[in-house]
Amino acid sequence: MKVHHLRSTLVVALLCLLPLSSGCATFGRDWKSASKTNPPPASIEGRWEGRWISSSDSHSGKLRCLLTRLEDGRYLARFHSYYFRIFTYSHDAILTVTPAGGGTNRFSSSADLGKMAGGIFTYSGHATTTNFIADYDSKKYRGVFEMTRPTPVPPKP
Repeated sequence: MKVHHLRSTLVVALLCLLPLSSGCATFGRDWKSASKTNPPPASIEGRWEGRWISSSDSHSGKLRCLLTRLEDGRYLARFHSYYFRIFTYSHDAILTVTPAGGGTNRFSSSADLGKMAGGIFTYSGHATTTNFIADYDSKKYRGVFEMTRPTPVPPKP
């Protein structure tokens, strides 16, 4: 009887996590595709990687982001986070970017990640062509994203 209950609980848990993982395959494919090109010069577009660090608790994990400039000057940020080294979560945010001089761009955003993930998160930070730093805050969680560019793709001969 206990084995059947454990198996049922596991199936329910996996079904609950399935919607959270659907964006992961798309992100992975897009991340790999973006690795074949270098970002435009003096742009914050492209691939970023680093970590998220919670100041609410002792958690942290690997973080990746794909930034795409939109027609109106804002940027689509596609984040892909890792928790406990095995769980992943992907979400999008639209960044409102303002040039701040000296190659620095300031940005802000908010995104509703759903009740299970912590609700509405706000982001504020800055990015240069080499560093991306953002504070995140929600009703339950707060912390920082720290990212740099991954190793550039060597030019083709």
